[in-house]
Amino acid sequence: MNYIWTQSKKIVLVLMAFLLTLGLVACGPSEDEQNLQELKDALFLGSISALTDDINLPKTVRRGEVVGSITWVSDNEAIEITTHPTLENNFFLGKVTRPEAGEDDEDVVLTATITLNGKTIDREFSATVLAYPESETFTVLEAKRDAIKGQNVELTDVTVVYVMSAGYFVGDETGNMYIYTASAPTVVVGDVLTIIGEKDIYFDMPQLRNATATKTGTQTVDLTTL
Repeated sequence: MNYIWTQSKKIVLVLMAFLLTLGLVACGPSEDEQNLQELKDALFLGSISALTDDINLPKTVRRGEVVGSITWVSDNEAIEITTHPTLENNFFLGKVTRPEAGEDDEDVVLTATITLNGKTIDREFSATVLAYPESETFTVLEAKRDAIKGQNVELTDVTVVYVMSAGYFVGDETGNMYIYTASAPTVVVGDVLTIIGEKDIYFDMPQLRNATATKTGTQTVDLTTL
């Protein structure tokens, strides 16, 4: 009788251990959940602590053979999530709007929602959009030679001397400089302007971008002297 009781106890203990193991397995993370966590850890945006320009936000994240899709949400209009103009198959565009000079920098939380086989996980990224610096007035020559990249430059009494599809050249008695507009300019040759824009370097050529132009007059431009 004792033998039968002892064997029965052993069988019960074995069954209990088996059921406990099943319970632990059932309570643990699924394969999809483990993969989602690894995808979350793999998602990387680079440095976004001092933004002055638009950023690319990936539509997918990969770890090995596992690929998750991503949607993005911004909690601040300083970064607007929109369709990428040239890389829409792979990225969303985080369109940056910088605060005006004298205003505070804007803190933004970007939330990525990663989806895999119907399950999701979120990851937050903290970004800061820098306000424009106070502008400093330069001649064209000084702006090209002395202003540093990213500096807010003011050009006064400069004249439009040539218009292109995505920008225009202005000049004063010290030289000419390109103003990048991204789209078709609204100025015409002969417009006299006050321009405030951000100094940039494009293929070693100084230019202004993100510029605002105020028309202050007109004058005749002799193109043969340019």
